[in-house]
Amino acid sequence: MQIKNLLDKIDNYRQEEIKEKQKKETLQKLKSQKNDTISISPKAKLFATILKEAKNAPEVRIAKIEKLKEQIHTGQYHPDPQKIAQKILEEDHQLWD
Repeated sequence: MQIKNLLDKIDNYRQEEIKEKQKKETLQKLKSQKNDTISISPKAKLFATILKEAKNAPEVRIAKIEKLKEQIHTGQYHPDPQKIAQKILEEDHQLWD
């Protein structure tokens, strides 16, 4: 009976050691996660700035948009795909240079 009690105590001690070790490992993982950092590239910052400005831009183009809507509705709007593609490429080139 005394041997069993002694073995139980040893087993309990080992279990406590395992729990403590697991706690320490968990704390170390949490500490290492706190040291993680990120950095944003200058191009990403520029893009975010442009996007923010576009969202906050005044609505001075409403008249132009309404005119285009009317042209589309009446079938009078005929965009030139070549000009559109050229403008897209020009703006893209200017943005990333």
